[in-house]
Amino acid sequence: MDVSENVRTADVSAGKGPMRLRRRPHRAIEHAPLRQDTRTVPSPVRSKKVLLVDDDHDVRRILALALRRLAFQVDEATTGEEALSLLEGGTTADLVITDMVMPGKVQGTELVESLAANRPGMPVILMSGHFDGVRPSANSTALQLPKPVSLQTMAETVKSALDDW
Repeated sequence: MDVSENVRTADVSAGKGPMRLRRRPHRAIEHAPLRQDTRTVPSPVRSKKVLLVDDDHDVRRILALALRRLAFQVDEATTGEEALSLLEGGTTADLVITDMVMPGKVQGTELVESLAANRPGMPVILMSGHFDGVRPSANSTALQLPKPVSLQTMAETVKSALDDW
């Protein structure tokens, strides 16, 4: 490499008086020819949409954030009634994740049963801190996910639900 003309650079030392300038040699940069990247870029995959239903704001926020980081589009509802209203109003979802116990008339199990009757085959994950033998109806294929849940376990369960679909 050749050393070309000197260039002024600032050498600032905090608390050591005024700024001093000193000359440092500038080295010429040899540019290598650009290589064209021959790797193939995969075509974009349609992001799956998840409807997340949980009355606990903090749980819903954390799960929604984790799902978004996994490249899912997330719609949120705080009650079973709100979830059904969103779906009836045209909101689409590839997967519904719902808490089992929520305020209102439509609990998680009723939401699961409604989805099984009106949208057969739609993957559903039912979350709860206490299943105590509660099972959705026989025509439901909902997966059960006990709370608290690690993000790793949630990601694996979501993948399993969508792979089976």
